[in-house]
Amino acid sequence: MDALKGECSIAGIFAMNVKEWLKNNTSSLVGKTVAVTGTTGGLGNELCRYLAELGASLILLDRNYTRSSEFRDELVAEYGVKVECITVDLEDCYHLDKFVTYTASKYATAGVTGPKSVSAYVSVD
Repeated sequence: MDALKGECSIAGIFAMNVKEWLKNNTSSLVGKTVAVTGTTGGLGNELCRYLAELGASLILLDRNYTRSSEFRDELVAEYGVKVECITVDLEDCYHLDKFVTYTASKYATAGVTGPKSVSAYVSVD
């Protein structure tokens, strides 16, 4: 398996190609907002590109605002989607609380789920 190709495994139980799964199960994300963590790293970065290709608006959640905003500019230029950067350290309770409060007030139906070991997870409104 090769994570760079979008293949993942869970304890060797099964393997899947994330891009292929999204392609087969999602025709369009236009009008949807997706929050992704770890957006300046490899998996989160590639997931954002693919979601933008499907037309999703993105919320980039990352600890490094400079790199995140540079990536935002790339996504907007390449895909023409709406992208917001939020600086958050999901291992810091204070940051996490501020993020959840902000997100709940701005995106009424957006939520955050998933273990911190997952480098990118999706919350679609």
